[in-house]
Amino acid sequence: MLVSLSKKFLFVSNLKSASSSIETALSEYSDICISRSEWGKHKGIASIERSLSCIIDDFSISDFFCFGVIRNPVQWLGSLYRSHKSTKFENTTLCTIGMSCSDFLNYWCEVNHDMARPQVDRFRDISGNMALNYLIDYDNVAKGFSVVTKCLGLENVELPWVNKSPDLAPIFGFEPSTEELALIRERYWEDFQACDNLTMRNLRNSWRGEDAFFKFDEFAERVQSEICIFGPAKEQPPLTEDDVVWAYRFILGRDPESSEVVKTHLGCGSRENLRCALIRSDEFKLNYNILAA
Repeated sequence: MLVSLSKKFLFVSNLKSASSSIETALSEYSDICISRSEWGKHKGIASIERSLSCIIDDFSISDFFCFGVIRNPVQWLGSLYRSHKSTKFENTTLCTIGMSCSDFLNYWCEVNHDMARPQVDRFRDISGNMALNYLIDYDNVAKGFSVVTKCLGLENVELPWVNKSPDLAPIFGFEPSTEELALIRERYWEDFQACDNLTMRNLRNSWRGEDAFFKFDEFAERVQSEICIFGPAKEQPPLTEDDVVWAYRFILGRDPESSEVVKTHLGCGSRENLRCALIRSDEFKLNYNILAA
């Protein structure tokens, strides 16, 4: 966890998602830097809000540029599984030595619920709302970090690679069956949706840095212009009715009005176009108090 009172940013440290690398890169700009798990490194935004409100007068999460990193849930769980095979965890509930994939998903994840809860839970505020300005895709962490530093006005900040995991496949026995993959998709459906629909783009209507406020469209244009330098987006599968339904639920917080509306939105052609259409809708702007440019 990193908090900068001068640069007005807050980094929410997700597990097994390059958090040590980002902390190393930005620690010199931070007034609060908690880099050990037992001290609260992986606190979620709601917990951070409660803690900082006690020590900072008039603290408001909306005054900070908040960002974090999310990882594909299957890869993320595999990394949790692999990292706890170390002998230093023997005779603790964290140990996964000799543990099957099924036991990991059904026992370890329950016993260690705070570690294995959906990643998006860490990014919710006290009211339960997504409170990030920017969510970095782990597979594009260097690119996302570059966008963040540019938006914060930090020049020439390099992202080191700290605690890099060995490139091993399969992940020490973490090979979910078809049924286990279905369980992961059901249990972490919000994480899958966030990975597909919320990464690498503006997620809140405004942020403050150096006493400057940016309207949504201005910020979105600024962020998207930075993303464009990284080349074309990876190829996306064809848009489906299920995509439309979940986009409505995740972005607007409700189901589509009818099957006809769903079919109409299939005309967007891609998840990116659908996402942009919903985010630019009057309903979204009204719900989140977003000011049109």
